[in-house]
Amino acid sequence: MTVDLQNMTVPEDVMAELGAKIAQHPTLSHHSSPAVLSRMLLARHLHVDDAYVLWEGWAAWREDEKPELIDEASVAPQLAVQTVSVTGMDKSGRTCVILRTRNHVPGQFPFEDMLRLTIWVLETSTSRSVKTSGTGYITAIWDCKGQGFRNLDTALATHKPGIIHIMKEYYPECLQTLLIVNSNWVFRVFWTVIYPFIDERTKHKVHVLKDEAALLEYFHPQDLPSDFAHLAK
Repeated sequence: MTVDLQNMTVPEDVMAELGAKIAQHPTLSHHSSPAVLSRMLLARHLHVDDAYVLWEGWAAWREDEKPELIDEASVAPQLAVQTVSVTGMDKSGRTCVILRTRNHVPGQFPFEDMLRLTIWVLETSTSRSVKTSGTGYITAIWDCKGQGFRNLDTALATHKPGIIHIMKEYYPECLQTLLIVNSNWVFRVFWTVIYPFIDERTKHKVHVLKDEAALLEYFHPQDLPSDFAHLAK
């Protein structure tokens, strides 16, 4: 049987089966909600046992690390560089994260601090999206304008832990759409490196746009990040 990864939905009986397994966990069963169960199942292609393993690792991590307690002040130096921002929303009310690779200097901050920033961004954006869209899904814009080899950081992207690992294990299926704008040959080289680390379902969510104006398919002009305010004129 061929599975349609892009349009997969979660049947109620599969959701109930995973929920029943989680309810039996002696210490972590309170880390559960329909949205969480759905994301775990989608990330593991509706395989209940695999989704349970993913949930258990996620729940234990949240119990131990308490990512919701990371405050903005603790990542203020990294945010000030404006490599990444949580700003705006798309037409579906999903919070937007914008990545400006040109501002990233590998090694400028300790690796652990960059991981902390990653977690803060994901925690903040998914929490906001629960309020604005009811889903916890986010839309990301990767603006490649002005980036060069000096900005590329394969270690931060692919190490364990690293950005891809954190998203796959601790924020699975939270990324709804990744929009690439102003792509160049540097992006294509970097994408070739990180592509094998990205799961198949996520690959379907990546869209390389022909120009910045194509963002208007996904955003109302007034809700675009300030980087693209000129599109609203």
